[in-house]
Amino acid sequence: MRFSLLFTAIAAFASAFAADSTNPGTCSTIRVRREIRQLSAQERAAFFAAIWQLNEGPRPTIWDSYAQLHSEAGMLVHRSPRLFPFHRRLLLDLEERLDAILPGFALPYWDWTLDARDPASSMIFSPTRDWFGSQGTCVRDGGFANFGVWYTESGVQPHCLSRRFDRGAQMSPIFPPSAIANIIVNNQDYDLFRFMIETGPHNLLHRAMGGDMGTMVAPNDPIFFLHHAFVDRLWSEWQALPGRFARYDGSAGGQAVSLQDALPHYGDTVRSMLNITELCYRYAPSGTEVSRRLTANQEVFN
Repeated sequence: MRFSLLFTAIAAFASAFAADSTNPGTCSTIRVRREIRQLSAQERAAFFAAIWQLNEGPRPTIWDSYAQLHSEAGMLVHRSPRLFPFHRRLLLDLEERLDAILPGFALPYWDWTLDARDPASSMIFSPTRDWFGSQGTCVRDGGFANFGVWYTESGVQPHCLSRRFDRGAQMSPIFPPSAIANIIVNNQDYDLFRFMIETGPHNLLHRAMGGDMGTMVAPNDPIFFLHHAFVDRLWSEWQALPGRFARYDGSAGGQAVSLQDALPHYGDTVRSMLNITELCYRYAPSGTEVSRRLTANQEVFN
């Protein structure tokens, strides 16, 4: 009964998810990924209910499979040039699953630069049922209160979704828009850009949230996907600068990487993950990318 209203929201709202436009290429429509605060309460309720639905049934559930997949990929995709294309494919995987429940659905992202100074106070962590809840060994408030998950880094260990902020009731500050702009503009080599994002704001948020997010089974937490959707957005912004779209360099396992490399688990090539328009989605602006673009214009074109 607790989530009966949310599941009712799916039925009532599924047809309301509208894609942006018709694509004359391979996509019938382009999905528009919006910042989570741009979704209405009704849209968030339907999104949350769809996640709960993916976590129903015999264990491991569909939802559990993402934590397992991510953990198994491990160092094959982290500390590696594969980080961005692998997670782009992972996000598409979940988006496709959600589409079966909410036709036309586009994953939201969390622009954490909006909350850079005090992320723990973000409405993302509001204890009300239309947000993601706060912290605890077991998160007991918000839309994912008592959300059961199956895996830890040690294997099968059923537990409740956990978050443990790194500063008690607070979280370490996150990179502000100006810092992200500097990383995007000043790192023209792909793998250096990837390294700066991964070891900087990407890792920082994982550690600051703690709990499941601080481990390789981070996809246990729905916020993981919002975090990585924003990281994906940053990659797409970097790609949009002159001469960068198809740049992909660095090494993995002691060997130089290639656009023809197959991504772990999925088998898709890196090249197939480059063009988000061909992947049938785009990002709606949240506001902070405007300052990043202005900085980029000043430093790249002047």
